[in-house]
Amino acid sequence: MVTLTTDLLILGAGIAGVYAALAAEERGAKVLLLSKDPLPSGSTPWAQGGVAFPLDEADLEAHLQDTLRAGRGLVEEGVARSILEEAPQHWERLLALKRPFQ
Repeated sequence: MVTLTTDLLILGAGIAGVYAALAAEERGAKVLLLSKDPLPSGSTPWAQGGVAFPLDEADLEAHLQDTLRAGRGLVEEGVARSILEEAPQHWERLLALKRPFQ
């Protein structure tokens, strides 16, 4: 039996899992990323809708309302707003990774 010690275990190696692992590692966490398939893997290529994020304040409100509708009462508005407000900076960081996921 092998025992591993980690601060953060991430299951899934699509762009979301890899991005989360990189962000946690930047903050000093010891990260273990597990994938059931050889890398690169994950569901990213199946994301037919692509990446959606607000381009400006008016667009942010439209995205927020769409997220709240789609969540059918399960979405915390403040959390969704925070995620949407940060989305453009994360998009830029994803582009800087130079990975073909778009």
